[in-house]
Parts: sequence; structure tokens; C-alpha cells
Amino acid sequence: MTFDDQTGSVTCRRCHKTVAANLSKCPYCEARLPAAFAAESGISAVAEQHQADSATATAISRLLVFYVLLLSTNLLAHWIAKGLVDERHPDKDISQTLVVLTATMELIDTAIVLVALFVVPWPPAPLTLSRRARTLGWVTGPFILAIVLALNFAYHALLENYVQFPHWAHDRDPMPIGWAIALVCIQPGIVEELFFRFIALGTLSRVMGVGAAIIVSSIMFGMAHSAVLLSIPILTVVGVGLGIIRVWSGSILLPMLLHALHNAVVLYLETVK
Repeated sequence: MTFDDQTGSVTCRRCHKTVAANLSKCPYCEARLPAAFAAESGISAVAEQHQADSATATAISRLLVFYVLLLSTNLLAHWIAKGLVDERHPDKDISQTLVVLTATMELIDTAIVLVALFVVPWPPAPLTLSRRARTLGWVTGPFILAIVLALNFAYHALLENYVQFPHWAHDRDPMPIGWAIALVCIQPGIVEELFFRFIALGTLSRVMGVGAAIIVSSIMFGMAHSAVLLSIPILTVVGVGLGIIRVWSGSILLPMLLHALHNAVVLYLETVK
């Protein structure tokens, strides 16, 4: 939110529309404006704006720190797993070793995100929606999931026709089903949504429009899976779908559920191939 002394107007931090500075809420998106903070705290709108800008800069910088930590752990897990697959004996089953590695790295990721929830200031909801709009978001969420699932499989089917994947991308012993559900479906559904659709999307919406925040947080989500470079574009699209669901439903619970369902469908179809 920026304040213009000459015109007496502010630019809303959420929807980026220019409104009168003496209003307590943005008439477009209902975000609180400096006048509301000033009335409660007894400080000027300009001073409050400086405080808000400082808090936003702190939130963004902390978000980036935790994002780099997640990137680092995911890349480390990838290279360790690749080394195990490359060096294993033909008769040796390394599925249990891979389960331990995956579980360890996901525990580390979970710890990183939990710390981030305490360190990064909790962001406001990207949009203030009516109950009717949120209900519509819950109804349309599964249809959005179906679309991104179809795009995901179409994309990878196209890649398999034209791209030779490295042997380690497929040459792995199957993970026991119980561990697969926990590590491939449940943990990513909860932890990744908390970070990318709650912390990242919400924090980014402080400094850009909601649409831009969805796109940027989705690119971050895709890049977090950089162990498989060719999958980054479609995972970014999946992130956009989950971001839209997050905003339209007004809840982080629905994208969590649908993210877990997305991964479960992928896991099942890959298992029955």
C-alpha cells in the first residue's frame, strides 16, 4: 500500500486500486487501509504505512530464506536417491533405503515449514469472499483438479513419445503402499500447501495482485521439484490450479485435500502401468 500526500489517496496492497486515504476499508476488496490502523493506534497514516512496508519486506525476505532451504533439501534428496539407484547391485532391493531417505527428507521439510509458520508473519487471506463465493469455490475445486490432472498426464505422455528419460527416473524399486500414501500423498498435500498456497501466496499478495501472487507462488512450487527438470512446467500449471482453488474457496483445507488426491491418482496410475 502506497500513500500519496498530494492527492490524499492510497493504493490498496491487495487489489492495487487507488482509493481515498480516509477510508477504513478498500471498497473493492475490503482490505484494511491505513486510516483504520491509524484510528486504532493513534499514529499517522504515513507512519503506519512505513511500518506496514517494513513488515512486508521482512515477510518477503523470510519467505525466500525458507524457500531456499526447501530447495536445498529436495535437491540433496534427489542426488542421494540417484546415487543409490546408480550404484545398487542388480539383485539388491533398495526400496527400504529409499523409504528411509524419503521419510527423513520429508521430516526435514516438515520441520522447515513448521518453523516458517512461526517466523514468517501470517499473511491475510488473498481475497475477502462471501459465503456464497466460498461455497462456489469448494464446488468448482474438484473440476479444476480434474483439468490439471488431465493436463499432467497429457504432458507426460507427450514427453515420453519424444524424450528419453534417464534410467534412474524409472528404475526404482516400488515403495510399499503404506509408505507411498504417507510420503507421496499425505505429507506433500499438507506441507507443500501450507508453504506454497498459504505462506507464499498470501505473503506475495501483500506486494502484488492476487493473480500475480498465484503465478509467482506456482513457479516457486514448480521449481521446488527441480529434481525432474522436464516436469517443472506442468507442476507450475498444477500449482496455478491449486492456487486458484485456494483463493476461490477461501480455505487452505480444500487445496490440501485435492493435492493429496492428485498425487494419489498419479501414484495409482503409475503403479498399474
